[in-house]
Amino acid sequence: MVRDSLIWRSALLVAVFNVALYSYYDFGPFVFQRLHLGTDVYGYSGALLALGSSRGAWFNRRWLKAGTKGENMLRMSSVLMLGSALGVASLQSSAWFLVPILLVVVAFGLAIPNVPGHALVAYQDKLGTAGALFGLMYYLMIGAGMLVTAWAQALVGTLIVCGVIATTSCLIRFSSGREQRRHDARGVV
Repeated sequence: MVRDSLIWRSALLVAVFNVALYSYYDFGPFVFQRLHLGTDVYGYSGALLALGSSRGAWFNRRWLKAGTKGENMLRMSSVLMLGSALGVASLQSSAWFLVPILLVVVAFGLAIPNVPGHALVAYQDKLGTAGALFGLMYYLMIGAGMLVTAWAQALVGTLIVCGVIATTSCLIRFSSGREQRRHDARGVV
């Protein structure tokens, strides 16, 4: 698994979507304070974001039933996150910044269900162990990402960097190391 680029890319995707989401919870109270909005408004925004996450999961389920590939949904959600980050940058001085934040959460709900299944497809024979190692990888990445986020103290910067990383990693074609070895063994390149 350590040599499998698809696993690393998938763990990175899980991490950046989570860091983007957690960064709002980390910096949101300060943004609301800077905009002279009460803490109760910040609390209500949590309900709005829960709705956004469930809406993303609903789109995910609906598009999967319609035959949309998970990889295509990952691309769409990554671009949505990057565009939403740019929206937060342009609206950061008003309460309307919540609209693109909501879209970041929709992107999260759309992307996250697709990543683990796609990443672990080559490890069906050892799914429990592979899932545990995959979880360890992305939790360590989330922790590192949140450390950098805490150091940078920038919601907009964090969202843009997460969006760029997610979009870039979705544009690069990865294949499972195991699948690649099978193709190489059969002479398929």
